[in-house]
Amino acid sequence: MTPLRILLAAAAALAVSTDSADARTPHGPLGVSLDPLAAGTSERVIAAPGDPLSADAHFRLGVRYRAQAELVKAAEQFRLAAELAPSDPAVHLNLGIVLGEMGRTGEALASFDRVLEIDPGSLPALFNRGVLLMRQGAYAEAISTFEKALLLGGDSVPVHYNLAVCYEYADGERYGRGFDAGRSALHYRKVLAEQPDNAIARFNLGMVCLHGGDPAGAEQELSKAAELDPGMADAAFQLGLLMLKKKSYRSASRHLGEARRLDPALPAAAPLADAHGGLGQFYLDNADFGNAKTHFEEALALDPGRVQALVGLGRAARGLGDYAGAVRSYTTALASDEALPLRGELADTYAAWADDLARRGEHADAAAKYEYALRLRPDDAGCLKRLAALYRGPLEDAGKAIYLYRKALSSGDLSVTAAEELRKELAGAVREGRDIVDEYRLLVDRNPENATLRYNLGVFHHERNEFDAAAEEYKRVIRLDPAHGYAHYNLGLIYQRKGLRSAALREFKLALHFKPGYHRAHYALGRFYEDLGAHAQAREEYARAIESAPGYAEAHLALGLLLRDRLRDEKAAREHLDRYRELKTVTESGGERENAASPAKAASPPPAEPS
Repeated sequence: MTPLRILLAAAAALAVSTDSADARTPHGPLGVSLDPLAAGTSERVIAAPGDPLSADAHFRLGVRYRAQAELVKAAEQFRLAAELAPSDPAVHLNLGIVLGEMGRTGEALASFDRVLEIDPGSLPALFNRGVLLMRQGAYAEAISTFEKALLLGGDSVPVHYNLAVCYEYADGERYGRGFDAGRSALHYRKVLAEQPDNAIARFNLGMVCLHGGDPAGAEQELSKAAELDPGMADAAFQLGLLMLKKKSYRSASRHLGEARRLDPALPAAAPLADAHGGLGQFYLDNADFGNAKTHFEEALALDPGRVQALVGLGRAARGLGDYAGAVRSYTTALASDEALPLRGELADTYAAWADDLARRGEHADAAAKYEYALRLRPDDAGCLKRLAALYRGPLEDAGKAIYLYRKALSSGDLSVTAAEELRKELAGAVREGRDIVDEYRLLVDRNPENATLRYNLGVFHHERNEFDAAAEEYKRVIRLDPAHGYAHYNLGLIYQRKGLRSAALREFKLALHFKPGYHRAHYALGRFYEDLGAHAQAREEYARAIESAPGYAEAHLALGLLLRDRLRDEKAAREHLDRYRELKTVTESGGERENAASPAKAASPPPAEPS
């Protein structure tokens, strides 16, 4: 129920009845607002000589037709009565009432003005004139009319109520800028002094307080309105919004939920979702993960796309040990907004999930979850170490364990103590098994036609700076699989390091031929052309690298420096250098943070696959 509908309901609730034996005599208080309008008073009129009906007879016919809702006939009879008795205010008053009921506001106002010409102190005419002016939105003139009625003794609930409503308006807008909240509240309080249980007046007073800058008064009156009329959806709704603004989320959710139950058409879903989200965050901050999960789920039931609720639900699920649920929530949130800084949390969740699986002896599943974590955060030394321990122990793959220990040691994010501990574990793994290159050499000897095994052997030589051995393996891979783009690329890196420019250029171009759009190959070509002084070609290759991998930080850096130092394009340079700094800063992004010219890292895909 909107505030406007409340106004109309108030009108009906306080209206006066004119269904009496003699409608010329007013009954009870003056009518309110719109329906129906009050009758007036008059002395009995004597019929004119020769007239088939007297003015009094026409008047009574008008009353009868009005009672039967035949307003056109009623208006006709009152007009005839007015012609016969032009100075009788009651005739003009009732004609005005009927015309007002017919929606002929201008004619009705003219009739009430005629009454006031005859009897300037006519309270019914003043009241009903004010009502019609309110219909027209002429609130200032309506106020003047009602105030005059008060001065003449019309100190009644309906007059105060309508004055309160009129003062709510400014420039034709309810609660518009500069509306007179003080006077509106004054008249509502006069109504409530007579009718303390008037829920509608309480509600309207609460709204006046709310829009007039008195939230405490608004809360008091709206609460009383809701108490007086538990079915008043608007009171519950406005109270809920008020509580939400105060961050009283529990009260807000209670009131907004009740408002939604009472009137589903009210726009309560979004603020109710806000309230549940606020409660969820409160419980999350206090480590009450069960209640946090419940309220975040309530928020998402109301608004499935609410990203912060998805994030909160993920955190609550993780707190409860529901790692699958946490991953589901985080990935859904990231699908909605890729810019969210959640990749670090997602990596932590996979790592915690893996730790839990490892404790329960589910080692293969644990290893898979560690791998997921490392895709998001490749240089996580702790995760690399725990995964290496799995391969060293229950998964019995010493070669892979050695590789992972070495990668953890090269992560560059280790304390002296942690690095020393890792070296000890690496030494232990080497003692327990063979060196990973020896492992792969045996595998290759047993499977000489397997290009993937040879490629991985080349990668391991490459990582150890054994460039000649690595180059030989890459050449053998290319003989087995001429379209192996990664082998061409890594061979090009070795040729470039040795100063064999033509050979390097050939291999980089072959890498792109067999693997179009490979960003590292474009980057390597860019470096190649920049060293030759071919700046336009270098710029083009760097741009292609970025087009293929927008998060490739080193390409942004190289292009930014080229634009700034060689091509003198400061504006474009700033854009790429800023992007480089952004990518370097957001470590949880899981993007490429390595130097593309580093062979150990440039030679990553496909991963080593020992059989």
